[in-house]
Amino acid sequence: MKPHVPTAVPLLVVLAGFLLIFFAGQALRPLTDSSEARYAELAREMLSSGDWLVPTLNGTAHLTKPPLTTWLMSASMALVGRNEFGARLPGILAFLLTVLLVGRAARLLGRPEASGWAAFLYLTSAGPLVAATFPTTDTLLTLFETAAVVAYLAHREGSQHARWGFWAALGAAFLTKGPPGLLVPAAVVLGDRLLRRREPPGGRTPPPSPENTAAVPGTPSPERLPGRPLPSSTTLPPPPLFAFGGGWILFALVGLGWYAAVVATRPETLSYWLRGEVVDRLFTDRFGRNASPLVYVLALAGGLLPWWSLLPGFVLRRGRELVSRWREGSRPVLLSWFFLPLVVFTVSRSRLALYVLPLFPALILALALDDPRSWNRPIGRWFGLRRGLVIGWLAVLAAVSWGSIRAARPLSWKEEARRLHRGLEGREPRILLFRQERANSLQFYLRRAGRIVSPPEEAERWDPDRWSEWLRDAAGDGTGPIFLFTHGKRERGWVERLRPRPGRIGRKQGISLWRWPTSPGHVSWRRGWDSNPRYPKGTTVFETARFNRSRTSPHRIELGPGGKR
Repeated sequence: MKPHVPTAVPLLVVLAGFLLIFFAGQALRPLTDSSEARYAELAREMLSSGDWLVPTLNGTAHLTKPPLTTWLMSASMALVGRNEFGARLPGILAFLLTVLLVGRAARLLGRPEASGWAAFLYLTSAGPLVAATFPTTDTLLTLFETAAVVAYLAHREGSQHARWGFWAALGAAFLTKGPPGLLVPAAVVLGDRLLRRREPPGGRTPPPSPENTAAVPGTPSPERLPGRPLPSSTTLPPPPLFAFGGGWILFALVGLGWYAAVVATRPETLSYWLRGEVVDRLFTDRFGRNASPLVYVLALAGGLLPWWSLLPGFVLRRGRELVSRWREGSRPVLLSWFFLPLVVFTVSRSRLALYVLPLFPALILALALDDPRSWNRPIGRWFGLRRGLVIGWLAVLAAVSWGSIRAARPLSWKEEARRLHRGLEGREPRILLFRQERANSLQFYLRRAGRIVSPPEEAERWDPDRWSEWLRDAAGDGTGPIFLFTHGKRERGWVERLRPRPGRIGRKQGISLWRWPTSPGHVSWRRGWDSNPRYPKGTTVFETARFNRSRTSPHRIELGPGGKR
């Protein structure tokens, strides 16, 4: 007789193989500008400098975000190497932990039989899975906010130790992204306490059932199901959460300790955080992220693939109950988890698609807890009937993962940096940006911060003479190679008139990368004087200046027609 094999084992094997193939492809995908390479370069510079207090970008303090993401990426690079996989590993692990937390949340919301289905839906949804491959703050923020919500639910069910986890997760979320890290936990706690229908003191009493006989008077000793508390006569009230002094101290140590240390050494950063990172992001267009709120609709619809097909059935089955019984069961938690933060994101003037990533657990739980297949049929048996569809979808995701390696090459300077790396010979390069093009991937793959210099905003109105002066000053007196990023025909035309003429290394999305010869000694600017009445037609003037900060007058050589002096 063959031994019994649990029905979920084949599904677990398929999922494990899929995750291995998917994340192996992402370990090889080049880092692209802007956010990916920026966070990776922050971690690389922190690891190189040894300064774990103040993150730096291009050697300058970068305090727009708290450092927890940078710390984890730096530690990951120290373990597995300063490469793409080292940058992406923290996000991948955070995603897998969030999958487990989603399953745990289903149990705490009263449906332990739906925990596997909820975790499966989250694991195979396109949005959370793809977002985990981008080394940014969003996947880590989703982990810590979900952990805070799960700890709150466990505390509500009577756990004596869950409040420690709540405050620790809240502090970690605050150390990941600042005040936005408090949004989801605060919405869940506020919405649950205001919207949930009041129940008898000590917890809700489950209906009579063979599994939970404690609800029937006079029955033998009760058997408590996971996620379902004992009747009110035997359940102790949960310990205080917000009157818990130890929790506030833990939050202060985890979430506020770094802020206090930075403000103690840089007092001006406090006003920058309050005005620049809170007020300006909410109410101004300073950061240029005021996309239409439809970006959230597209992100949620695309990120829920392929499970948005469950939405019509969910609405047909539960639409009327959502209207008439929205204050009962798990609905207050899920409604406040999803809609309250979404309103804040919509009203804010700074909008990015990944901002709604922490809302996906609520959406997945709503589908899983109210889907009959989650509690009428085990997930393993369901997979046995739908294995073709599941394997087909996972194959599509795996193909996209490996196809993205080639698709990312035009957005990264990895190949160019590899060709240029040998010529540096330990010297620091100079990187000049004609506009605010991002060169973080070039820095990361060169493994040197170099020196990035960009012209001021009024440079759009400069003439070639002013550009020549800026280039001379920006190049400095270093001996390393100099790279220029140009955008558009005007800037490319100016670079083509430089002497010695830089060699163009590559062009991506309208941005050209040029390299001057090592230690060129001078920068020269050629101007056509055909329209100048002081010189005969065909005369060309070369102006040269040393690579230093001196303001000496450039040396002028006049060439007549035919190239004669």
